[in-house]
Amino acid sequence: MQRTPALIPTALIPTALLLTLAATSCGGGGGTSGSTNSPFPPPSGNPTDARGAIHLNCDSFVGEDKIILEDNPDHPVDYIVECLIEISNAEFDVYEGTVIEFEKDAGFIFRDTTDVSLVSVSDVPSIVFRGTVATPGHWKGLRFEHPDERINRTLDFTMSDAGDPDDPMFPGAITVIGGLTMGSSRLDNIEGVGVWVEDGANLQDFSNNEVSRCSSYPIRVPLHKADELLQGNVYEGNGTNRVLVGDTGFEETIRFTDQGIPFELQADLTTDSLTFEDDVEIVVADGVRISVGRNFSTGLTQSVHIHALSGAPGAWRGLLLGTDTTPPSTAWRIHRVKIEHGGGGSNYPGNISILHGDVDVKDSEIADSASCGIRYDDSWDYDDRGGNTFRDNQGGHVCGV
Repeated sequence: MQRTPALIPTALIPTALLLTLAATSCGGGGGTSGSTNSPFPPPSGNPTDARGAIHLNCDSFVGEDKIILEDNPDHPVDYIVECLIEISNAEFDVYEGTVIEFEKDAGFIFRDTTDVSLVSVSDVPSIVFRGTVATPGHWKGLRFEHPDERINRTLDFTMSDAGDPDDPMFPGAITVIGGLTMGSSRLDNIEGVGVWVEDGANLQDFSNNEVSRCSSYPIRVPLHKADELLQGNVYEGNGTNRVLVGDTGFEETIRFTDQGIPFELQADLTTDSLTFEDDVEIVVADGVRISVGRNFSTGLTQSVHIHALSGAPGAWRGLLLGTDTTPPSTAWRIHRVKIEHGGGGSNYPGNISILHGDVDVKDSEIADSASCGIRYDDSWDYDDRGGNTFRDNQGGHVCGV
């Protein structure tokens, strides 16, 4: 026997597609999302308050495998979440226009057996998750554990007043342990990090989002998902307004797309192929090195800027090209690169060091190295194509060794 979906009016709901905006009314006069029918009777055992909001506690979804939360257009708030609710073995859909408020330390943990859709369309009101009090960190946030990023989705979703950086279950207001696709959504007034994507987790199509007023970073992503930060994202008013990149180490192919704010590397990055699109900025922590095996490329018109967080010459070890033992078939193209503050350490010190292969340098700025600006193996050709600026490189601007 099919179970009736939880937390909706007593109407028959068709296929569980989030963009379904109507349901067939059956007896008893229940309404549906976007209708003017009334009343909207609460499910058994979940009281309503004076505003008509249905209160949800930690027992509200026990035993349910199909959960649908929907908008009652007659009420300003549709649901109040009273505690930290764990949801397992269920489909969890929130319909357009639904407003959910969370009491102190409340939130949702979506276990790895739960599929989540928080999706609106552009011509209807957004889904809203917010605190009962509009202060950062009033409620914990959302934790996604299902590993398939195609299963967990947010689109035109607004979230505020969340975050609990002292709780290891919630390093971000949105914490992704499994997977998430996120677009055209807004996070605001957050305690700690806005979106935290754990090492090994999956992120897809992060685009056209706004993340603002986080007390820490707006977003943290593992290195292997940095290329899923696409165009159109806006980050404003955050305590540390940079994209924090974790899970550094080796990744076969890495691409960085301009986010309007810098990426921050806190550990070594090693890859076979590294691409910087136009206007990307990278800041690196002290002692970091970026190592590239076979392929290095930059944008077509604007420079990439790589520099140390501290701003001190020699703070980081620099960019090392040619770590693969097979020489590249074409010259290393150092085009439109502004790089500063490298040359630290004793192993191949320089802002840029090339182990083997010809070098082609154009329209670049190489500055403030504690050692050489560019260090290369002089058994290979070095070609200055013009438009380059070298300054304040303590060991010399170009060093053939």
